Amino acid sequence: MPVLQAARINAPPCPVWYVFPGMGCQWARMGRDMMQFGPFRMSIHESGETLQPLGFHLHRLIMEGGDNTYDTPLNSFVAITAIQVTVFGCSHSNKQ
Repeated sequence: MPVLQAARINAPPCPVWYVFPGMGCQWARMGRDMMQFGPFRMSIHESGETLQPLGFHLHRLIMEGGDNTYDTPLNSFVAITAIQVTVFGCSHSNKQ
């Protein structure tokens, strides 16, 4: 349906809702380009430290994973969740 008219209105601010995709949204090398940003990299590092005692190497998964890395459901789930938590945290890091 085409937009016929747009206008600004005076209304109280609405709450922001976040919708996070689940399994199936992953792709090879996801998150790798975001590692160049300090806050993202630091959050992934913190998550990785939490997961390492369980034998899961998040940093290696993101930085060295190939085309078939996310064919494993555990890899997909952990990487998707860690990246979503990181993006959400980074988006709120400057808000009080």
